[in-house]
Amino acid sequence: QDIPVIDSLSVLRNPNKVLSALCERLGVSFSTNMLTWPPGRRDSDGVWAEHWYQSVEKSTHFSLPLSQSVTLSAEQQRLADQLQPYYQALKEHELII
Repeated sequence: QDIPVIDSLSVLRNPNKVLSALCERLGVSFSTNMLTWPPGRRDSDGVWAEHWYQSVEKSTHFSLPLSQSVTLSAEQQRLADQLQPYYQALKEHELII
């Protein structure tokens, strides 16, 4: 299947452009309403929302993370290194905008 792949950082950098292209690719109508939302919890958030959605609940639009720097433990780095080929394989299929 020719499934579109998008990088979340690309969406955060240019949500209008990336989501417009994704919608076009999927044959779905794009709406600028996809770019903003009211703050707060939603029924669709599920039971996990209270544990890790705090910043989403405060947000009203897409934005870049405050910090893009991450420090990994040796074990986490080893795992990240092992997974890198899979990330690169997906990246080759990324929807180019």
